[in-house]
This record gives sequence, C-alpha cells and structure tokens, in this order.
Amino acid sequence: MEHDLAPALDVLASPAESRMDTVSVLPARQIVSFDYAALPQEVAIAAQAAAARIRGRIKATYIETGRDLLSVKARLGHGHFLGWVHAEFEMSDRTARRYMAAAELSDLKTDTVSVLSPATVYALASPSLPIPARDALLAKAAAGEQVTAAEVREVASDVRRSAKAALVGKRTRGKKTPAERKVAQTDAEQRRLEEMAATERRNTAAMEQAVNLLVTGLGADAPRLLDLLQKVNALWRVKEGVQTRLSRDAHNAANDQAA
Repeated sequence: MEHDLAPALDVLASPAESRMDTVSVLPARQIVSFDYAALPQEVAIAAQAAAARIRGRIKATYIETGRDLLSVKARLGHGHFLGWVHAEFEMSDRTARRYMAAAELSDLKTDTVSVLSPATVYALASPSLPIPARDALLAKAAAGEQVTAAEVREVASDVRRSAKAALVGKRTRGKKTPAERKVAQTDAEQRRLEEMAATERRNTAAMEQAVNLLVTGLGADAPRLLDLLQKVNALWRVKEGVQTRLSRDAHNAANDQAA
C-alpha cells in the first residue's frame, strides 16, 4: 500500500510564530489548529517543545531528501527512478516531485527558503505557479513579510483564473451577435448593389464612347453599319463572329507554316 508522506509532513512542519514557553502566549493560528489550553500546562509545554523539535528536523531534512532524489534520478533515469522510489519508500511520484522541486527552489533561493515552512516551499515550487508570481512572493518573504502556503495557492488560483478569462476572451473576440451579423449582411448586400450599379455605369459609358467613335469614324457609312447590325440581330453575334474568324485565320496560318 502506498503512503504519501507529504501531507503529514506539511502539517507537522507548519511554522511557529515564536518559541512558546507558556500556554498563554500561543499564537492565534496555533490555538485554532490545536487547543493547548485544554491540556495541563506541563503536558502542553512538553507537546509544544516536541512539535518545535519535529518541525526543525523536518525542515532540515526535506530539502536534503529532495537533493538525494534528484541525484539518484539523474543516475537511474526516469524509467527506473519511479520504480526505485516506490520500492524503497512506497512514495508516490507526486510526493517525489514535490521534494525535488523544493530542493531545486532552495538551491536558487537558499536564504529565503530556509525561513519558510515546507508547505509554503512546496506551493512555491509547484509548476502551476508562474515564475514571475513565484519571484514576487519570494521577494516578499526576503523582505521579512510572512508568506504562507495558503497565500501562494491563492495567487496560483488567481493566475489560472486570469489566464482562463484571457483565453475565453480571445476565443469570443471577433464573434458577432445575431444583431451584428444581420447588420454585416445588410452592409454586404448594400456593397454588392453599389458595385453592380458602378459596373452598369461603366458599361453604359463604354457603350456611349464606342457608339460615338463608330458614328464619328464612319460618317456617312454609319447608317449602313446600323443596317448590318440589325441584320445580324445582336451585337454579341458580331463579336462571336470576329473571334471565330480570328481563330480560323490563326489556325490556317499555323498549318501553312507546318507545310
């Protein structure tokens, strides 16, 4: 059966506000976690002192544990490492990764990490926390301000919510409402009608220019041209006839050259 030790270690390693010599000076956060006032004073002091020693030992060992795990992982490789961790410690992959991430963070910010609880270090080392947010929290701790695991998790949650909102905004940006789509369709139809009208005006102007050119150029022969056009019954047939004649002439010329 696998045992994940990290949650238990987090509880044991919760940072004390100060060394407690009497029950009366217990910090409010500790009273909520455990009511030492309900114990005889001698028992409460002994339990409190033991808790302080345990926290100290855990703080001194969890970083070293992570460093050992990193060292062995580099030698065994990922394929053998997880089997080794499970066989030797019944430790989950998640727990091992938390130890190693904490050790890597400690190596980067040794002085700052040394004053933080393991739970806070685990939260700061989580890959879900962006580096800029992590650096800001570490700077806060380095300045002497308290940084808790709960605060780190809240910052990570805020970052995820902001990222999700930005992604949703990006996906919906550019999508039109039904009313906007109707306006766009109306505008498109209006542009189509305007383009058709402009084309018709250009065609009419071109026709007028062609007529003026023909009448002016032909002079007295213009009526004869009109008569011929009426006989063929449509101008497009003249165009078709000219294209056919040109194609035939080109084909005959090609044949002559080949001969």
